[in-house]
Amino acid sequence: MARAGVASRRECERLIRDGRVAVNGKPITAMGVQVGDGDTVTVDGHDLPAPPAISGARYLALNKPPGYLCANSGGRGRPLALELLPAPPATPRLFHVGRLDLWSQGLILYTSDGDFALRASHPRYGVEKEYLVVADHIDEAHLRRHAGPHPPGGLALAAYQLLSDRRVLITLTEGRNREVRRIFSGGGMRVETLERRRVGPVRLGRLASGHWRDLSENEVQWFLARRAVAVPAGAP
Repeated sequence: MARAGVASRRECERLIRDGRVAVNGKPITAMGVQVGDGDTVTVDGHDLPAPPAISGARYLALNKPPGYLCANSGGRGRPLALELLPAPPATPRLFHVGRLDLWSQGLILYTSDGDFALRASHPRYGVEKEYLVVADHIDEAHLRRHAGPHPPGGLALAAYQLLSDRRVLITLTEGRNREVRRIFSGGGMRVETLERRRVGPVRLGRLASGHWRDLSENEVQWFLARRAVAVPAGAP
């Protein structure tokens, strides 16, 4: 079920315990039931989609919940975002593309393809990343300075769009460590929630928190076709 993209392994186990999974029309509640090629598996009455081939690279989009760490190990008791994804042998070894800090949420990409990861994350490829920020207040003059030609501390906004007196969409192309939080902190604004909504053409859309999906072929090819652009002075 996890290989087919229904949910994480943990969530799939919950679906089985709740009796929402059936094999050949018979509900199951026990783990480890063996399923053969001729068996029919349904989840909530819907046929289980065929799992993707386990060979070759994988490209996934995850809606990371707050409180999950972007690391492959060493969580020190904190849950890892990686644990929400299918594990080998369902996929090759996956790693995160860029990162979101512990209490940030939203879209993060995972892949087993190093070239894809480079093109999706390095500043010289100019991939836009969009964030929805909710803060205690918005100092537009401060944001305007960071969107100008000589931003304070070299922390540059590609664009911003005010949605209300407490909500703003921020677009970055560099993605330095905790860049959005540092910009807001420098203007005396307290960030309440920070959600990444978009990376290049990949949008969070209606992907539920803690769930993932495979990228489409068009999305993958968009990144692989990227060519290097000029990097702003001071960028990493």
